[in-house]
Amino acid sequence: MSDLRSWDKVVSAYRAGALIAYPTEGVWGLGCDPFSKEAVHRLLALKERPVSKGLIVIAADWEACADWVDDAFLSSSEMPTPNWSVPQTWVFPASALVPSWIQGEHSGVALRVTKHPIAAEIARQCGGVICSTSANLSGDPAIRDEQTLRDQAFASECVIVSGELGGLTSPTPIYDAVTKVSLRL
Repeated sequence: MSDLRSWDKVVSAYRAGALIAYPTEGVWGLGCDPFSKEAVHRLLALKERPVSKGLIVIAADWEACADWVDDAFLSSSEMPTPNWSVPQTWVFPASALVPSWIQGEHSGVALRVTKHPIAAEIARQCGGVICSTSANLSGDPAIRDEQTLRDQAFASECVIVSGELGGLTSPTPIYDAVTKVSLRL
């Protein structure tokens, strides 16, 4: 999807509060504008996922998501230096910028700098960040191919950006930035 007109469609959909389905490092993702409460709640309803669980925010580079981290933690010696060349998600203490519908019941925010070319370009084209979750109903297996995604009842409600998954065989691992403990491998 390198054609500018194609990206214009994705960006217009994002700004209008639409849901976007796209390949990520390991599974098909589903995302929207993290600042649009209506879009996020539509995404959560579609997935049958409670808002309390929170959502991941992805970006193409650290600079796009650094404002989402609490300033005191960001400048502290406790701040880890994730190797963003490896697909991983980190939960950081959240700044006041983070909407409650992204945080859920947590004090932190889950952030990932994605190196997947399509997911990264979506984030870049849409202003730097996009909220992201797996494109399956809660509790169902992750979707690993585009046809399975297109066969889902909710697919007609999404703008689908075609492409191949990255090399992971499962969703990205998640780490806690404060404790450095793995939350999901």
